[in-house]
Amino acid sequence: MELKKELGIPDDRAWLILHKIRSAMADRDADYRLDGAVEMDEAYFGALEPGLRGRGAGRAKALVAVSVTPEGKPRFVKIQQVRRLDGRGVKRFALAGIEPGSRIRTDGLNVYRCLAKRYDHEPIVATGEPKDALPKWVHVVISNAKAFITGTFHGWDQKHIQRYLDEFCCPPRRALSRSRAI
Repeated sequence: MELKKELGIPDDRAWLILHKIRSAMADRDADYRLDGAVEMDEAYFGALEPGLRGRGAGRAKALVAVSVTPEGKPRFVKIQQVRRLDGRGVKRFALAGIEPGSRIRTDGLNVYRCLAKRYDHEPIVATGEPKDALPKWVHVVISNAKAFITGTFHGWDQKHIQRYLDEFCCPPRRALSRSRAI
């Protein structure tokens, strides 16, 4: 609505322009890979279906990866919606966006076992672990992405979630010049 007001154009044109901008953001995001230490987890976006809970609740599934600096600070983010949360989807996501040889920390979910062939995979099971051992930043990013989509778009249209996630993940131009490109 803000773009419509600023440019003095109809709703449908403003909507089209915003989708083209988000598409450009996705293209830019595809130009770099995460490397070094990476935290990875799955997330579910969208409203819950009545009567369903957990992984079967009909929400959009996504894989989330965050590269972390040696000082333990988040650097870059990749989020990709997936149809099914399985080893093939995890492998495809990792190969497209994470440099081989990187150290990937995940939870103990079985779908992440496929990462061990090309990456230094470190599965972490939460029972009895000190809180510092658990991946922190990937959960902060998931929470921030959900707040961004809800606060900005005031709802969840399943067919547009990936576009919203692309907008959330797009790094600033100056940050990309210091990262490793594909």
